[in-house]
Amino acid sequence: MAPPPAQPSQTAKVAPPAKVERPDPTAPDPAPAIAKAPAPAPAVSIKPAATAFPRPFVFEARALVIDGDRQRERECQVVLADGRISIHALDEDDVLRVVPYDHVMAIGYSRGRDPLWKTPAGPMRIGRAGGGVLRLFRGDRYWLSIRTPNADEPFVVLRLDSDVDARRAMTAIEQRTGRRTQVIAEGEGERSAAESF
Repeated sequence: MAPPPAQPSQTAKVAPPAKVERPDPTAPDPAPAIAKAPAPAPAVSIKPAATAFPRPFVFEARALVIDGDRQRERECQVVLADGRISIHALDEDDVLRVVPYDHVMAIGYSRGRDPLWKTPAGPMRIGRAGGGVLRLFRGDRYWLSIRTPNADEPFVVLRLDSDVDARRAMTAIEQRTGRRTQVIAEGEGERSAAESF
């Protein structure tokens, strides 16, 4: 019996080898790549402190104001809003003081009969609360004082009812003005404002 006819062999097609391009030995070396500096980050705008506190902060106090040749206290409402400290009298429709946040040079807090301010020479009395002889028997008072560039009235002096109220108010003012409060201790060597200016 004759063998079956041979089938044509099926061989896999093999792709021809890829051409390898060899560098031209006569060509100059390519210039080294220069790393590009990263693009600068966009500038971040720092918003004023006032925009960080859209809601007004309001508290009640007594403002020490000049009345002729003496000082007296007036009940007031203090409003921190719109980039400024506004002090409104409660007894009548009267604005006692307005201080923009960026005009606040310093903040002081003291406890005692009269408001004090810290100076290199020691505590300085910057006002005298009324009350006559009875003032000697009153307990501590809580004073928050704000130094401004106003040459005629350099200080805004507020009396709060308690240490808690004073610290709440000073924290709100600090946050809006970027100023830190100096705590002034009453002691010997106390001078009056008249002796210092």
